[in-house]
Amino acid sequence: MTTKTIVLAGGGHAHALLLHQLIRKPLPGAQVVMVSPDRYTPYSGMLPGLIAGQYQPNEMHINLSELCRLSGCEFVQGHAVKLDADNAILSIDGGRGFHYDWLSINTGSLPQSPAGFEQSDRGMTVIGVKPVKQFLSWLDDLEVQLPVLPSFALGVLGLGAAGTEVVLALEHRLCQRFPGVSLHLVGAGGLLSGHPLAVQQYAREHLTARHIKLHENVQASLVPGGLQSGQGKTIFLNAVVLCTSARPDGWLRNSGLALDEQGFVSVDNALRSRSHPNVFAAGDMATLVSQPHPKSGVYAVRHAAVLDVNLRHLLMGKRAIDYKPQRQSLALLNMADGRAIGSRGAVTVAGRWVWHWKHWLDQRFMKQFPRGFER
Repeated sequence: MTTKTIVLAGGGHAHALLLHQLIRKPLPGAQVVMVSPDRYTPYSGMLPGLIAGQYQPNEMHINLSELCRLSGCEFVQGHAVKLDADNAILSIDGGRGFHYDWLSINTGSLPQSPAGFEQSDRGMTVIGVKPVKQFLSWLDDLEVQLPVLPSFALGVLGLGAAGTEVVLALEHRLCQRFPGVSLHLVGAGGLLSGHPLAVQQYAREHLTARHIKLHENVQASLVPGGLQSGQGKTIFLNAVVLCTSARPDGWLRNSGLALDEQGFVSVDNALRSRSHPNVFAAGDMATLVSQPHPKSGVYAVRHAAVLDVNLRHLLMGKRAIDYKPQRQSLALLNMADGRAIGSRGAVTVAGRWVWHWKHWLDQRFMKQFPRGFER
């Protein structure tokens, strides 16, 4: 039997779980290669806890190179920069190319950059919460500078779960040690839109009690030294952390793959490209055309099982199975003070026991993988 080459582009949650499965049950007749820019990939669910000092970096990063070794796969460190889908060739920085029989894309996403953020002369720092390694390095540098600054206004852009958790984590980390720091949570629409009203109310109470200024319904654009709303009001800031909606990094733009309007891979119910059935996509990079769902790690984890089965079925000449997204998903928000908010459907719970529940779930997930971190 001819050996087939499967290339995994990116070390997202779905691919990490796939490799974990390969340790127990290898893919017969396949050579698997993972391409990732970093040896260590973060588990996003624990990032607010890391910012708040509840975890260390090596507790929330998966060691991809070791995971590949354990699963019998080849690990190649590099950025995917070009895909020729018609000729089945993936290229990485440095010029190396990989011909594949099947490709799976799980490279994650970056925060959207609102109007004006591409300008170089902005008078303040603008940093995305992703890539996580870059954000953590910036945060470490900021803590070195803060002792000599009389004041520092820090904004978090994005009113979803990520922005809410990150601004609360930054408050816990910075404001007691550096009284000159003020925090602002800014975004279009309302706080935690799409979450139950009880979750929104709990979050508002936390923001108010911790003196975080909330700016809702602000279509923010960049002006020198701050953000400006559509009504002309300026929020003066020294730095902005982007926790906005997901966008791809653009390397698939000229790939030949069918993409959605934002540039994510349009996939069918089996998570295969709608234009190239030898290409899969998972996690944020996949847009399920028939049943669109949020870009969230909750769904990426479920993608892994379908991806594993379908690769095995293809190797055996069997039909692929369909992915069926859950109608309701569990949302757990870390308030960064030893408490958390949880919701599923219309049910909402909150308190210290919810944080311990979230902590237990996160630890259970991470115990599946070798861990590590390097600056």
